[in-house]
Amino acid sequence: MAHTLSAEQLLGTALRAQLANGSIPKHTALDKDVSELGDYTVTDQIIDLHNANCKDPRRTFVVNSLVKHLHAFIRETMLTETEFTAALKFIDQAVKAGDIGGFSEMYVAGASLGVLTLLDELHNPRPKGSTLGALEGPFFIRENVPVLPSGSSICSSETVGEKMFFSGTVRNMQGRPIKGALIDIWQADGDGLYDVQYKKGADDRARITAKDDGTFTFRGVMPTAYGLPDVGPTTELLSSLGRHPYRATHIHFQLAAPGYQDLITQLSPSNALFLADDSVFATKRDLIADVSEDTNPSNWGTMGFNEAEVRKAGGRVWVWKFDFVLPTPDECEAAKKQLKEKLATRV
Repeated sequence: MAHTLSAEQLLGTALRAQLANGSIPKHTALDKDVSELGDYTVTDQIIDLHNANCKDPRRTFVVNSLVKHLHAFIRETMLTETEFTAALKFIDQAVKAGDIGGFSEMYVAGASLGVLTLLDELHNPRPKGSTLGALEGPFFIRENVPVLPSGSSICSSETVGEKMFFSGTVRNMQGRPIKGALIDIWQADGDGLYDVQYKKGADDRARITAKDDGTFTFRGVMPTAYGLPDVGPTTELLSSLGRHPYRATHIHFQLAAPGYQDLITQLSPSNALFLADDSVFATKRDLIADVSEDTNPSNWGTMGFNEAEVRKAGGRVWVWKFDFVLPTPDECEAAKKQLKEKLATRV
């Protein structure tokens, strides 16, 4: 006499045990035709499955949105299996590349496609009239940073580069100075390298407190543009797209003051190259500092420089000026609300 096996009996012992103890969900009947030619596609099938089984609403939302957009991208481009395999190979190579020249290859990939800048703008919107944020980058450190008074040099005497003098103010949205604002500064040297890439002590970085009138100054070297690592899968991708891997010249800043929203940003000089095609899209017009060239020796001493050191380094001082404007947390919350309303109209 023939016996009909149940669906559970067609499973191995381990799977039957998992079904019995609830560690995997009960099977779902396939009662719809799944086809691109029909009304119910594999996209619908996946989303329905997640909705029925996932207990985390946020995870369900994020993954379902990813599936929708990924599948829409595949349909729009009619992506081939060969192209999909190439994309997987790129990801695999980027993961295996690890850290190249002080940069994580996955960080470089995300930054060069604008992902990191987009994330920063979505989650840290600044109200109109305040200083915009920008990427922190991979070279910020919290430990062993020199704490210096305003007017100090942030670099050692051996640091490569032409001389630079920076003067800034820190104000609130109403134009009043913010006394005691704490400013972290870090930058590359005249060869486009950060201190951590030399594996030496802190250089071209400092922590300075603004004066009572919100002003601060420091001396250093003029940073130069530099490129992302010229090896690795991301560089190959950029080259295939007709793009270069270079960053515009910049200085990083992090500002904090009680009662105000912290700011992480980076400034570029007005004479910089690559402002429009910065490889990680971290440059913004509002973050271009007014920079001039001072070749008058009588001014160098006022800035704190020795004439001989300036002449040895090129015979000029690059003078930067910039006014930082910090909003309050409430003012930033209002900007977030405005952004959410704007994004809602795009859906």
